[in-house]
Amino acid sequence: MSSESAAKLERFFAGELGVSPEMLREPGWRVVSSPNREARSWHGYNLPLLLLSRSGSTVVSVAQEFVNATRQVMDTLHEAIDPRVGENLVDLVAPRFPGAKSLSGYAMYCEPDQFRPCLDHPSDLLRPTDPQWDDMRAHFDGPVFVARVETGQVGSWAGIKCKAGDVWEISVVTEEAYRRRGLAKVVVSAAACYILDHGAVPLYVYPATNEVSGRVARSLGFTQFALEAYCSVSDSDPTGMW
Repeated sequence: MSSESAAKLERFFAGELGVSPEMLREPGWRVVSSPNREARSWHGYNLPLLLLSRSGSTVVSVAQEFVNATRQVMDTLHEAIDPRVGENLVDLVAPRFPGAKSLSGYAMYCEPDQFRPCLDHPSDLLRPTDPQWDDMRAHFDGPVFVARVETGQVGSWAGIKCKAGDVWEISVVTEEAYRRRGLAKVVVSAAACYILDHGAVPLYVYPATNEVSGRVARSLGFTQFALEAYCSVSDSDPTGMW
């Protein structure tokens, strides 16, 4: 990882966790209480729990009411942090928030010189005439790239969340009827290209249970930055996915 990309990603995640970037490089684990866990984040989401683990350093940022229970879970660990730890911690927090959603998986990023674009299928931007327009514009503050099938309908889309000035996240969905056709790779490629062209770091987060999603990212040149887990709550978004 280049120092520039590392600095951008560390600043972003440190800001979300409510810690210093230096703490993300300190070995061992620590549980912190941050006002960020009580406040609204990007697009009005609230994250009562956020975990980031990389290179032997783990930070768990939680609302004050969960600090002691979280430390008890961490005290029992005798092995390396893995997605199951994130799932266990989420299980502590989620019942307190009806409708909460969670993710435990991996945060990936892509460097300009490692990016391998996919041009196997044409892609374009979501149009106001597309049925998904209103829903997508309510969930993403960046462009939404789509791959259309023979009927002109959207088979797969990748939306951009501009979570920081220099870190933009990609979310992708492929309609079930059009999976295994390489469409996800096409739209993620288009979104990553757009982000890189604007000087930001493309961030791609996928659950550990969806290795197909991970393979899509790696095929385009993405590599793992960290293990990430969170519990997400939103009054306006029924998906709750931050």
